[in-house]
Amino acid sequence: MSELQFEFSDDDKEKALNFEKKIDEEFERSKASNPHNYSNLQLASKERMIRNYQKEYPTIPAKWIDWCYDILHSGKIPIEEIREKINSGEWEKNKQVKTQDQVIEGLTIYKEDEFPTKKE
Repeated sequence: MSELQFEFSDDDKEKALNFEKKIDEEFERSKASNPHNYSNLQLASKERMIRNYQKEYPTIPAKWIDWCYDILHSGKIPIEEIREKINSGEWEKNKQVKTQDQVIEGLTIYKEDEFPTKKE
């Protein structure tokens, strides 16, 4: 099976380059957000740490690692407060078992026969 090959004339190449330049002038390229005002060095360190943790913990989504990094390194929450929450179990997963006959409404869990009816 042969590959398709396209050849463009110099005129077509010039038009394509001009089109790219026009797009660059008219549209601003997106920039990575930096809500914690990290320096370039801190951002590079953060990216390296996220890559390392992704290799070490491949089942954890990169965004979660990113959030944890921000919580620990942004300085907005004192490290002692974070340690207290971890040691107290406040950040642990809810251990309640939900059965099929339960419905969640907001933060309230009702059994099917206790579900409030619509008021008329």
